[in-house]
Amino acid sequence: MSINQQNFNPITTQLNPGINLLEASAGTGKTYAIAMLALRFVVEQDYAIDQLLIVTFTKAATKELKERVRARLVEAKQFLTGLATDNIDITISQWADTLLENTEIDTQLAIRRINNALLSIDQAGIFTIHGFCQRLLKEHALESGQLFDVELSDETHAVRQQMVEDFWRAEIYPRDAWEVSLLCHQYTTPDALLESLGRYPATLAIYPEVEGLDKLLPELRKQALDAKNSLDSQGDALEECVELGYFKKPLTDKFTESYQRLKT
Repeated sequence: MSINQQNFNPITTQLNPGINLLEASAGTGKTYAIAMLALRFVVEQDYAIDQLLIVTFTKAATKELKERVRARLVEAKQFLTGLATDNIDITISQWADTLLENTEIDTQLAIRRINNALLSIDQAGIFTIHGFCQRLLKEHALESGQLFDVELSDETHAVRQQMVEDFWRAEIYPRDAWEVSLLCHQYTTPDALLESLGRYPATLAIYPEVEGLDKLLPELRKQALDAKNSLDSQGDALEECVELGYFKKPLTDKFTESYQRLKT
């Protein structure tokens, strides 16, 4: 696959269909170039302003882009109608001269297209990434299988808090004391459980595969009872071995206390 590389010029670079990648570092005038490209698509390609999609990262950048695009359209109209002031960007005059000299678009047609864009500027498709995704989910709720009032949010802490509380309410509250004491041995509150998740990514691969508590807890209870019964049946033999000195002293000092704790 051949790659056609060229230096980008917001006035003269050809508006090619398909995927075009512009490489730019910080402070190179990306917002300026985007606003100029929006003007060119409106006038040269006869796109309605709401047919353009401009996606950025933050709400502040979205607001700035809307203002820049509108300002670029206003400046172009002022220049083409002869109302240009000394503050008109030289890029606008160079673009307009190039447009009228090298295309079939005349001044009146260009002004008409700009006027249409200014009338619909509030419908310009300029969004943050999550704002655009949310709009798509709402407009295509049936196709995506989502709720009509779905809302995307970057406040992940509140969502994680709600998920932990829902888990606690569904999995801890209905259980008896033995199961609760087992499940809450390490994390005694929903907040403690949530805090433990803070050091892990949002998506985790868990091995082995997770099994339901309703299946695991009865099996664990049975194993605990079997161990207790086994201990009861062998307790006398253990005590005799301790008395006869079969174990080292550090193990025998607290044997009676530990043994009673196991039995209870």
